[in-house]
Amino acid sequence: MDRIWKSGIMAGAVGALFILLGLVILGSWFKVFAEQNSLFLLLLLLSNLLAFVLAGLSSGILVSPYARNEMESLKSGMIAGCIVALFPVIFIVIMTALGTPFISIEPSAILGFLALAIILVSLVALSGMLSLVYTSIDRLRKQSRNAASSHVEDNELSDLRSLYDDLWKDARTLVTDMNRSIQMYLLAGFLMLVYGFVILAYAAAGWQRIYSGSPDMADYAAAIGETIGGAILIIVGPLLIRWYYKLKSRYARLALIEKGEKGAV
Repeated sequence: MDRIWKSGIMAGAVGALFILLGLVILGSWFKVFAEQNSLFLLLLLLSNLLAFVLAGLSSGILVSPYARNEMESLKSGMIAGCIVALFPVIFIVIMTALGTPFISIEPSAILGFLALAIILVSLVALSGMLSLVYTSIDRLRKQSRNAASSHVEDNELSDLRSLYDDLWKDARTLVTDMNRSIQMYLLAGFLMLVYGFVILAYAAAGWQRIYSGSPDMADYAAAIGETIGGAILIIVGPLLIRWYYKLKSRYARLALIEKGEKGAV
């Protein structure tokens, strides 16, 4: 079902509740009072008027989020008004068919029916106009809110641009420092590997002296320490070199950004 019709039907159901309230008031009037009572008549008119007003406003509320233009909102409001107007018409037809004493087909009654028809048509139009007015006001409110939000966003965007420039400068410096730090892993790993072999060579010389019968405890301490230290350097050196290539691959895009900035300069 089209959303315009769906909104109108739902809004008409809201208004129909108050029309039914008006019919209850009318029934109470004839049941309790034999003569005309102005209080009940006023309540009847107000409940009927409120039914069309609520139908129009409800229609505007329901249709405003997706109405493409004001005419669609007017159409939805008039659909709601017609649904509300249908209840008193059905009531009058039923009462006339039953031959009730307060509704009869006479020349004066026909004029009353004509006046009632004009009133109902006017109330249907009122329901549509209220829906249109609500939709127009809601659209203006949204436009005003969007304009204010756009103005605030422009100010915030200006501040963000300034902050972004500062952050971008810091980011370029950070990338440069990070790349240099990553290169230090390669240098440190290479040096550890080289010095590891050098220290192991000294350790081998120390063990030769010990195997030759050297009784000096310093030779034992030096040989053991050089062996352990050289082994550690030979193990850690390749790990640092491997870590260098891992970090270089992980942050390759940042390295390209740095190279691009240098090329631009």
